[in-house]
Amino acid sequence: MKLTTEDLNPVGEKYVSSLFDQRKSKTVVITHPSKLVEVDDGFKELGFDFMVYPSVEESFLNTL
Repeated sequence: MKLTTEDLNPVGEKYVSSLFDQRKSKTVVITHPSKLVEVDDGFKELGFDFMVYPSVEESFLNTL
C-alpha cells in the first residue's frame, strides 16, 4: 500500500491541529533567556499568548 498526501490529511486534521489548539493542549517553549522576548513576540504574531516564566523552576512544570 502506498501512502499519499490525501491519506494524511484526516490524520493531520484530527491529531496535529490539536497540538496548536490552546483549548486542547499545553505548549511549552524553552529558550535561552536572551531570546525570550523575541520568541514570545514571534508566537504572539501567530496568535499564541504564553505565560512567560523566568525559569523552569518557577513554572508549572516544576509541580509535575
